[in-house]
Amino acid sequence: MPENLFPGDTHTVVLNSVIYKIFGTGRYHGDPSHYGHIWNYKLYISSSEHPRKQLLAAQPNFDDTFIQILKAGDFDGDGRLDLFIETSRKYSISRPTLYLSRFATPTQIIAPYAAQSSTGC
Repeated sequence: MPENLFPGDTHTVVLNSVIYKIFGTGRYHGDPSHYGHIWNYKLYISSSEHPRKQLLAAQPNFDDTFIQILKAGDFDGDGRLDLFIETSRKYSISRPTLYLSRFATPTQIIAPYAAQSSTGC
């Protein structure tokens, strides 16, 4: 799985015959190869069971970092996709967030379950 899904990128994961699409939206303001030039970024997920897109993370801009998908799999043992995502927008802050399908409402695919924020330089 790619770590970064830039605006316009899509990654497909198939787990137990369910097709999940994870994709990024946003716009570039300047050099598209630099994180600091991505504005209004949003990371979404949809699935063949829930075709409506669900917002996972959003940032207005970035400071030398980017949202990263750290791990994907079935972490809670329910047979559905779970994600571990770095959701920080600033290089000196780390905020890994665990999204679990077990805690999703009927209108969600996965739900944020836990996050750990730390700062430093």
